[in-house]
Amino acid sequence: MSSNTMDDSDAGPADSSIAALTQALDQTSLNPGQPQYNILEDQADVPIEQQDVAVIDPQLLNTGKFQVSDYPTFLANLQSPDQTTVYRGLVGIRKVLSSGSSTPIGELHKIPGASAAIVGALTGATNVKIIFEALWCCTNLCSDTKPICQDMINLGVLDAAITFIQHSNPSVVEQALWMLGNITGDFRDSVFVPQYFDPYLKVVQSLCNRNWQRISTLRTLIWTISNLCRGKPSPPFEFVSQFLPSLERVLFSDIGDAEVTIDIMWSLSYLTDHKLHGEQVAGILIEHNITQTICSLLLSQNQQIITPALRTIGNIISSSDPTHTQALLEQGILDVLITLIRDPALKAVQHKEAAWTISNIAAGTSEQVTFLARSDAFKALHELVPTANAPLKKEIFYCAANLVSPDVTNEIAIKALISIGWVKTMIADLDLNPKSAYANVILQALGDILAYGNRPDLQVPHLIEGKKVQVNLSALMIQRDGGVNVLEKCQDFPELHNMAVELLQTYWAVSSDEEAEQLDPSDPATSEFTFG
Repeated sequence: MSSNTMDDSDAGPADSSIAALTQALDQTSLNPGQPQYNILEDQADVPIEQQDVAVIDPQLLNTGKFQVSDYPTFLANLQSPDQTTVYRGLVGIRKVLSSGSSTPIGELHKIPGASAAIVGALTGATNVKIIFEALWCCTNLCSDTKPICQDMINLGVLDAAITFIQHSNPSVVEQALWMLGNITGDFRDSVFVPQYFDPYLKVVQSLCNRNWQRISTLRTLIWTISNLCRGKPSPPFEFVSQFLPSLERVLFSDIGDAEVTIDIMWSLSYLTDHKLHGEQVAGILIEHNITQTICSLLLSQNQQIITPALRTIGNIISSSDPTHTQALLEQGILDVLITLIRDPALKAVQHKEAAWTISNIAAGTSEQVTFLARSDAFKALHELVPTANAPLKKEIFYCAANLVSPDVTNEIAIKALISIGWVKTMIADLDLNPKSAYANVILQALGDILAYGNRPDLQVPHLIEGKKVQVNLSALMIQRDGGVNVLEKCQDFPELHNMAVELLQTYWAVSSDEEAEQLDPSDPATSEFTFG
């Protein structure tokens, strides 16, 4: 996620004290007729870091709901020299902004000087309650459209966010982090300058080295990190690489919080996909054994964790360094991927990610392909074909195509694929879906299987007009399963025509306007279609 509007049900990043505040303020409005009470002096003798923003002003209780039409009154309060009046004005504005609709945000920003007045109240405040309420208002303003967020940055909210994430009061820190997260959702690179990034990194390192009694602050912090790591073009690596030790520490702390884990996984998925340094990040994750933890998370019951964890693993395996794939295979990733493929509870998009990862293993070294072929991976993928949608099928058939690619030419892999029944499945799907986005992938795979069967040592004797000749066993297998008829049909589709004609001419010696003279697969010499 990039930005979040805070409503009263959110109460900012979840925290019991802030939740108490918002629950009480659900019943609040300004009522000057009630007895005077100086809320800002209520905790004057309490250290700032211990002051509770949830202490409620009695003058804000038991009155009606606020409306957009109340904005002028609240904004006028911000001009008062009396800080209690300023505080009440901010509460009123925040209540309208937190109504759950984007309309109040746009309406407020359209009022000349309104956003500037709120930012001014924030930057000029020393009282914790005023700071907190002003931050909340600015957080919601920054969650709206990109132009509004840009205007808020121009007014100084980024400087304010960096200032207040270093505050001694934890509620203020958390709220400032939330605002910073909304800013980075649209203006990520604005933080990547030393004057902003250096103090932010110190806060990251400090918060990630604590015992997290206030888990909501950690959630918000990790979310801001994920916003800084995401997006294209890739963020400057000299900055975002410095998050890795803190992310590692939190991940290994096993705090058991799903929201934190989800955003750590998204952060790592973005970093492993970094255009220039993704492989470097992958190496760090493997070296520090973080990938072993990610493999374990893939077996989580929480699909929101599985998705970014799977993307991270896929990014690592798709790298050009085969040692990364080998390390993950040794950590047991293949068994995990097979489990995911066979999990009916997963969505098609997650099955697709798992298939994509397997297809990259299939494009690995000969030893890795052999290891893959001897597993249940392709049996599991084959079982998935009948219920798969088109995007998932495309990825599944890419797996098969990679496995039989001449770049690998792994005899064990090809035999495994044929024995499972992939040839018949590919022909049947090509017959039903010749216009699919993956039809050319199937043709390529069939072509590679035919090329493999054309090797002299794999030719088999066959009787033609009483004469025994050596023929391509792969051609016989494909013919037996109706492949020649399907190839002839493929000539009618422009995208497949040339490839289909080439296969027919090469392996059945026919031109595009002839029917193939099909061999008799009932010949006793070739009744069993097995290699080796």
